[in-house]
Amino acid sequence: KMKKRKKKMNSKNRKFKKGIFLLPNLLTTGGLFAGFYSIIAAINNDFFSSSLSILIAIALDGMDGAVARKTKTTSSFGIQYDSMCDLVTFAIAPSLLIYIWALSPFGRIGWLAAFVFSACGALRLARFNVMADSGKTSGDFRGLPVPAAAGLIASFVLLLQNPTYKSYVPMESIAIVAYLLSFLMVSTI
Repeated sequence: KMKKRKKKMNSKNRKFKKGIFLLPNLLTTGGLFAGFYSIIAAINNDFFSSSLSILIAIALDGMDGAVARKTKTTSSFGIQYDSMCDLVTFAIAPSLLIYIWALSPFGRIGWLAAFVFSACGALRLARFNVMADSGKTSGDFRGLPVPAAAGLIASFVLLLQNPTYKSYVPMESIAIVAYLLSFLMVSTI
């Protein structure tokens, strides 16, 4: 009788554990949705919503990791899924946002700045995954985290939605900011 009860409890614990794995991945998927919406909003020239979506995704990205650690449901799958979603949300979406918002009139320099931001974001995420696989990620940040770089881009766009501020900032500086953030993401600083 005791064995049956113990077996039943273990079965319930496994089911509960599987359900808990779902929560961090749902938060990650919510962040991916916010990134996807940011891209759609940027294409439709709704730069406020595009920027705000990136900032919402940052909050969701912080929550998914915290929930996974708190519930002890971190997994290799979760790390890989999170990075793939982060690539779209924090590398591609901000690149497209700044390209459409400010950099398209500059031709090659503009699209190259947007591309370099995306590529450096991908490199930063790949480096993080390799470090996570080898167990070297505990509190050791190398380079600017991709969500932080995306947050700076989104905040910059939000701030410059105000025409008063926008008149003081030359649009060429957006390309410089994109290149600088790109360098910081792949640096070892």
